[in-house]
Amino acid sequence: MSSNAASEPDQMFERDLKAWCTAGLQKFSEKDQKCAYFEEGNPDYRCVQQRFSHYGEHSNEKGIRRPGDFVDSSMLDVDPTQKINDLFVGFVEQLWESEGGTHVRPDRLQSQRLRETTLQEFSHCWKGVRSNKTCMTCLQAVPDHMLRCKHSYCPQCVQEFGKPSEYFECGWTMDHCVLCAESWQEQGHLFQLLPRCAGVRLLTLDGGGVRGIVEIMLLEQLHHAIELDVPISELFDLIVGTSTGKWYLLHPVSVKSVVRVKPQWSCAELTLDQAVSLLLVL
Repeated sequence: MSSNAASEPDQMFERDLKAWCTAGLQKFSEKDQKCAYFEEGNPDYRCVQQRFSHYGEHSNEKGIRRPGDFVDSSMLDVDPTQKINDLFVGFVEQLWESEGGTHVRPDRLQSQRLRETTLQEFSHCWKGVRSNKTCMTCLQAVPDHMLRCKHSYCPQCVQEFGKPSEYFECGWTMDHCVLCAESWQEQGHLFQLLPRCAGVRLLTLDGGGVRGIVEIMLLEQLHHAIELDVPISELFDLIVGTSTGKWYLLHPVSVKSVVRVKPQWSCAELTLDQAVSLLLVL
């Protein structure tokens, strides 16, 4: 569930489950729903054909066929998601009452402690279980961040069990693993998460002689506009290039190197031989 989840069970269902239930019921109706046809006066004859195998004929359990079109079940005349919602609300309220709680959503710290306590009851099992495809603490997302113990966490669980860094924006620190209980109290593990709404920062550099030079000049202007004394390469997650672009990648994109390189000649100063030499190099 999302971190800004509402507290009441019916609100939880509306936000997190209703869309899934509606899609599942729609898929069931279009494929697996049974025909509701039956013969009046003959209670033994009731069609058992599903929609996907109903081709203009009814058939009962004995295989006796009757001509006729598929008849929708009356159960779908009323929105069944409301029934599912009522069952969900009743189950959650019963669970809260059995735990001696109230109908108030626990805060982040209480939720964290409850999850961590439950997970560490099986720490002897988690020590031998690792995955780079599924976050083992929530079983809902792909883990992108690995601790020293080789257990991986998804960004949501890093924020759930970690602490915001005092020195790095969007940085989170974990000083122990909630799965195997291994601890690094003296020096926690820092995870640098992507800022909110940020995607993958990809820089592609084209080739083609002069275009490579233009790219360098554009990056120089970008560096001056940002006004940060850091390598431009640290502003991207991945940099790829072709032709002259790949040669640019061979040199670190740093403040003191490429972005501050000045042209040796201007276009007016170039002789024909110098221009040809430059183009042959590029």
